Amino acid sequence: MATERIEIYDGERHCRPLALDEARDALGRDGGTVWLHVVGGEREARRTLFESLGLFELHIEDALSATERPSMADDGEGLFLVLPTLDESSPELAVWMRPGGLVTYVPTALPVVEAVYERWRHHPAHLGETPPSLLHEVVDSVVDTYLPAIDRLEDEIDDVVDAIVAGDGKTEADVIRLKRDLLRIRRTVLPARDVVSGLVRRDNYRIPADIRPYFQDVYDHILRDLELIETNRDTLGTALELHLGKTSQRLNEVLKRMTVSSLMLMAPAFYGYFRWRGWIGPDRR
Repeated sequence: MATERIEIYDGERHCRPLALDEARDALGRDGGTVWLHVVGGEREARRTLFESLGLFELHIEDALSATERPSMADDGEGLFLVLPTLDESSPELAVWMRPGGLVTYVPTALPVVEAVYERWRHHPAHLGETPPSLLHEVVDSVVDTYLPAIDRLEDEIDDVVDAIVAGDGKTEADVIRLKRDLLRIRRTVLPARDVVSGLVRRDNYRIPADIRPYFQDVYDHILRDLELIETNRDTLGTALELHLGKTSQRLNEVLKRMTVSSLMLMAPAFYGYFRWRGWIGPDRR
């Protein structure tokens, strides 16, 4: 379902709804914080909406594309960024930051963004009195979804490793599946690092100095997530080597038993052949 939600915080206790025509003017000036949140809708309709807001054509195309690589850019009027998410139906969140607020777009409803929007509507003074502080809240909330996904995968990896050590029948298919899931998360977290690194640069004058440390904290969280991903990749590599080693060991044991059994079965045959030839026994020549 296509939705457009527009609220403005202008110093009151709560946010209030705003008409689209008013939002166009409010986004370009200071004096309040507007958030225009767009979910889904026909591609051409969304293009028309964004163009009516005066957004850069190339960035509109990037936002509507499902294959755009996450990035951040300054279009002269403000910041535009594409932030990766772990949601399969909305893998990317497009955000425009303007002097008077934010414009966000996702193809389908993204629970983490919807939650931030609702919290901001009711407690704007605590979450985002200015566009940069509201942008931080959105980016921080999306990045916070990475760690729980990594933790869940880490628990699965530990279970697989324990099963391999105990010989409970886990195969390389389980390890490869986990490596594929871990790679999918890495492909999300790694581009997010590049996006957030642009927000903490000192030459980015769009982000005030008092807000920059908060983005630095988000950046540190991403680095922690990447370290956990690399650690788990090493663990999976070790688990695969352990599994292959145990499989090779079992194969060697089977070959040894087969060799012994073969020799035991062949002994009577050799004895009969040698006796028939007269090489052993009472008729030895």
